[in-house]
Amino acid sequence: MLTLEQQQNYYDRAQQFLLAGDYKQAEEWLQIVITSAFQHEDYPTYTAANITLLRILINSIRYDELFPILEGVSPYISRYATDAEEFSYRSTRAVFHYTAGIGTPFEDLEQLYKESKEKHFFTQIFSTGNNLLHAYYEKGDFEKGIVLANELKTLVDHSKFPDPVIPFVYYVNSFKLYYRMGNFRKAEVNLLVIEEQNFHIKVPTLESHYWFCKALVEAQHGTFKTAYHYFDKALNLMENKYYFLSELELWIQVLNLKDKVADVIYYQKIMINTLRDYVNIEESLRRTKIIEQMTTANLEERLHTDRLTNVKNRAFYEDKLLKNRLYMNYTVAFFDIDKFKAINDKYGHLIGDQALKFIASHVVKQLPKRDMDLIRYGGDEFILLFPYHKDQVHDLIVSIHESIPKKEFIIRETNEKINLQVSLGISYTNEEPATLKELFKEADKALYKAKENGRNQIQVLKYTKHSS
Repeated sequence: MLTLEQQQNYYDRAQQFLLAGDYKQAEEWLQIVITSAFQHEDYPTYTAANITLLRILINSIRYDELFPILEGVSPYISRYATDAEEFSYRSTRAVFHYTAGIGTPFEDLEQLYKESKEKHFFTQIFSTGNNLLHAYYEKGDFEKGIVLANELKTLVDHSKFPDPVIPFVYYVNSFKLYYRMGNFRKAEVNLLVIEEQNFHIKVPTLESHYWFCKALVEAQHGTFKTAYHYFDKALNLMENKYYFLSELELWIQVLNLKDKVADVIYYQKIMINTLRDYVNIEESLRRTKIIEQMTTANLEERLHTDRLTNVKNRAFYEDKLLKNRLYMNYTVAFFDIDKFKAINDKYGHLIGDQALKFIASHVVKQLPKRDMDLIRYGGDEFILLFPYHKDQVHDLIVSIHESIPKKEFIIRETNEKINLQVSLGISYTNEEPATLKELFKEADKALYKAKENGRNQIQVLKYTKHSS
């Protein structure tokens, strides 16, 4: 577990990576902060880090990943978020609703923009304004979009932003609105600002939009060889082409006006193939997927999954504890990685995270039945739950324990090989009923005993009322 000071350092570094446009690195460090903050019950930091993570997903156009995080952090917003963080959270939820076609997101975006001005939330004025510009563009309400773009222009031109995403997105949105209105000169002015300020270099995750704008300008000038090159570059940079459909539609319209019939057919096929992936006869498959995600069972599954290791998480375990159920013929194994702190100290926490994912993946593969659960309890601690008598699973547990050191963990960056070991405590009950809390308490004692006796071993304690 990180100290609170280390946790803050990681959070500060994540913010630096974010402002530098390195979203991948920022996201990795934020995941560490989120795990650490939850373990420390530092819910203000946990909330703030999740809201920052949502911002990365929005800026990376990974809308389908928003829902589980929005729902997971929702209970903490009212108690632990600052006013600005709460506003940012509401804005992200409105964008999610807009992309999923849920509720009245257009009106929500307009209300949020109005509210941001009333509360003088400087950054949020631009972020919500950008969201609204995009919504006006996609809705075809270009005149309203131009009015808003002009309203924001003076502020954008005379403001300094630590995050280059805000001005970059503004100039891209303004470009598209002016282009659709036939004001190609003003559209090109916006593109020139992007190039002068190197926004497309500072925000590589959104680089595709720059090349799209370049393609449109070249097409307008009649230099189609260059235009095709730029547009295909933009298209290839889009991991999820569904979110590029409005750009693809505009591109086809431009080619049609220029009598590029063969090329229109080519790009129409791309559009049809993209739509085929997401649309059935009645409705968008994406929307169906979103609705499925919002079912109770699916939501619980997402909220109960550890983001780092993809196994069950502490919340899943806590929910089982709350039920206070009595178990018979039940086995609990509790284990952690021996000398895990030394791995973190020597190689860093990112390598430590790789080790945790390695262990979790390896153990899950050894579990033969779906009713056997692996839970990441916290840090490098894991719980195995078996709804079986100890005699039925003892050999399996021993096999798992012995197989871990035999499977080499390879550090991706250096190809260095490490043999990880775990200490493991087992508790079980026969016909005498026990709660999960009671069984875990005994497993914890057994794990402590395994550590005391030299690590890399298994200790077993049978549950009795006397022992607890």
